[in-house]
Amino acid sequence: MFVVHSTLYFWIFIIVFAAVIALYGFKGWFKLTSDNLYGQPLFWLSILGPLFSCFYFGAPVWSQSSFLISAAGYQHFYDISKIPLLLLASAVPFTAIIVSLHRTVQVEKQIATAEFKNKMDEFYSHNKHMVEAFSKITTHKLRFTKAKLHCLQEDKIFQITRPHSLYKRIFPTCSPLLGVNYAPDQKFRTGALTRFKRLDTSLLALTEVVLDAIGNNQVTSNEKKLLDDIKNALFSISVWFEFQGRPADINLIHFKPNTKGHPDLVSIVYEIRATYLLFNKICTDVMDTVGIDAISDKEMMQTLSSIFRHGKNIQNYVVKGTAIP
Repeated sequence: MFVVHSTLYFWIFIIVFAAVIALYGFKGWFKLTSDNLYGQPLFWLSILGPLFSCFYFGAPVWSQSSFLISAAGYQHFYDISKIPLLLLASAVPFTAIIVSLHRTVQVEKQIATAEFKNKMDEFYSHNKHMVEAFSKITTHKLRFTKAKLHCLQEDKIFQITRPHSLYKRIFPTCSPLLGVNYAPDQKFRTGALTRFKRLDTSLLALTEVVLDAIGNNQVTSNEKKLLDDIKNALFSISVWFEFQGRPADINLIHFKPNTKGHPDLVSIVYEIRATYLLFNKICTDVMDTVGIDAISDKEMMQTLSSIFRHGKNIQNYVVKGTAIP
């Protein structure tokens, strides 16, 4: 009869223990957080669990003995309480483990917080530096004074009016959450190179017909198409590098009639020359700022050099064709 009672008593403990484990699993209390240790359910389980086990298994034994304050009484208490006291003593290592794990969680939280703060600081520092650098290279001015060539008397100014948008285009993966990726985005590099090649191709095509056009002092449909291609290429570059706030603000080519009523190709070519020089300067400065050079992107730099060379050839042909002193 005693054996059956003991077995039942043991199984009650197993059921209670399983219920507590199930409750902790259902509530998610096994997970430690960085909050105060006294607010961790697992910490209290490491203390109360052994304490409950000690009294649960000790009470039936202690109830069958009388308490005697003497050496013999203490020895008897020790003899009958070895298992309950062992269960109670297990609270020490269990609690130590929980405290250690909690300290680890807190350290991880501190490290994560520090890393997040460092990413934010790094991003805003990089963003501020780049935006300020873009702002310093935003304005270039050139005044047309070639009166003999019927060139326009005006100041031409180009500005990077949206440096933050340019930064986002060059570094799209940078953010306060993700930190900084210092390498310019490949999509930006590809887009810039495509636009530079388009301009270079149009300038090269113009060099092949510019002498005959100047000799006739008339813009044919073919030359008009080439000039439109150059205009569109320059416009596309200006949008890609955020030169202007509104596309309508850019008027790159002015078809100013000459004395015969035809568009003056000489004036147009000179204005194209001045325009793309400004573009070339701004684009080159942007490339230098973000770290794109002949080593990191040889093709990009070669294309910019080719644009400069073809533009210079066009100007030389204009000078030769109009016999400028």
